[in-house]
Amino acid sequence: MLIRLALPEGSLGDFLTAGIAAGSAGALFQVQRLPEAACGPALLSGAADAALVPAPWALAHHDALALYPHVACSCWTYGPGRIVLPGGWQEPLRPALAGETGETLRWAAGLVLKEQYGHTAPLEEDAAPGPAVALDVAGEWSELTGYPLALGLFAAPRAAASEAAARVLRDAVLGAEQRREAWAAAAEQDPAAAFVADELRLHWDDVVTASLTEMKQYLFFYETLDEVPEPVIVPLPDDDAPRPIL
Repeated sequence: MLIRLALPEGSLGDFLTAGIAAGSAGALFQVQRLPEAACGPALLSGAADAALVPAPWALAHHDALALYPHVACSCWTYGPGRIVLPGGWQEPLRPALAGETGETLRWAAGLVLKEQYGHTAPLEEDAAPGPAVALDVAGEWSELTGYPLALGLFAAPRAAASEAAARVLRDAVLGAEQRREAWAAAAEQDPAAAFVADELRLHWDDVVTASLTEMKQYLFFYETLDEVPEPVIVPLPDDDAPRPIL
């Protein structure tokens, strides 16, 4: 078995690439590093067998995908990137994202600004210089929903997903988790090292399921999707039951 695994560029992908390669199953993966927005399309085109994809993207393309259980990327807070409000709360607000962000952070930032602060204009491309108020996107999502922000899910083309690949991927990611402190210590100059060491969650547990339920409801409510999606999760019959998305 050789799994062509697409991982996003950036610190999260750096950590997972190093952690998987250092594990006993590292030889079973051919890791491709791609821009985050290209990881999902690589699945759909057949260029990758599995990928870590932004959670909103996975829900929006649920009819073509199967999700691998037990592992997912989530966080209650997210240090590497922020919503920046130049000039503070003075109107007009001109929020922008700063730092290391991505597709999920951009989607969640727009949502929490709308839901929490009534701001509906698009995010600015660049933060204006000068004093600013900074908001933690994941923290704002957690305050809004009561759950951590689901950053990314491991997915495969539905026709190609398998129990064997699900087990190998699960074990490789959980093995990487055991090496996270060593990676963060070696990458201490990386501003996202503290996020990997202290904030990143890698287990798909009940609160991740609840977060995804909130996410898909918002995607439907704001007409990003025509229906509330019901993603397929690859079952592992002789292991703990996969967490359904309710």
